[in-house]
Amino acid sequence: MDALTYLAIIHAHEKNWGNAEECITNALKIAQNISQLYRLSKVFIVGGNIYLAQDKFEEAVHYYQEAERVSEKSGHKQRQHTALLQLTNLYAKMGLKSEWNTYANKLFNIQQELNLQSEDEIYVIN
Repeated sequence: MDALTYLAIIHAHEKNWGNAEECITNALKIAQNISQLYRLSKVFIVGGNIYLAQDKFEEAVHYYQEAERVSEKSGHKQRQHTALLQLTNLYAKMGLKSEWNTYANKLFNIQQELNLQSEDEIYVIN
């Protein structure tokens, strides 16, 4: 599964979209059968990235939403953050403000949970 995921990334880098999509589909089949949610979420994120790079927004949304759902279910907040960030960027590109607001709020909440800070915030005295 991991090998197929990384092979999909290589094909996507080379813009060999057919092979990238085939590899990620096969990786997804394997990931769903072994039910390792952390690895499954990675497959979904890579799949979303592949479709986003091709401007196939609806497909990308599906993959990122699944990555977010699986990550939330398994408690992998860092991976959920990645999926939410991709979703907010995608909805901004699509001009869908309502969906953007929904995922931006979830992203904000995850950032608070993870206590993510920028370098500037480190210097603030509380």
